[in-house]
Amino acid sequence: MVTDWSVDPDEYGHFLCKVWDEWLARDVGRVLVSFCETLVVQHMGMPAQNCIQSEFCGKGVALEHDGSVYACDHYVYPEYRLGNIRQCSLGDMVFSPTQVKFAYAVPAAAKMAAPLRAAPGSPQPRM
Repeated sequence: MVTDWSVDPDEYGHFLCKVWDEWLARDVGRVLVSFCETLVVQHMGMPAQNCIQSEFCGKGVALEHDGSVYACDHYVYPEYRLGNIRQCSLGDMVFSPTQVKFAYAVPAAAKMAAPLRAAPGSPQPRM
């Protein structure tokens, strides 16, 4: 959702490129930067590690301090609560019919954005 206070897309892309450059120059293997690591993994032919760069949502659950597990870190609301890790295994919740349904029925606003995939060659032009 774009709002008056949303970051300009070009500025965000510029920021991501600068993070990539810094990570590549100084931090590979020392500092985990999720979107950078995912670009590398995708270039290796493996699936994305996070939902924004993936075809399907549903694997990035949120675990709260009280043990509650939610369908997504962007959906920490009562209607998206899968259970509590103290009473159910994380695997059972992640692969539950409720979570699988969530993965294919993410709210329309989230589905409108195409997944970010690494472009052939350097990821910079895609970002």
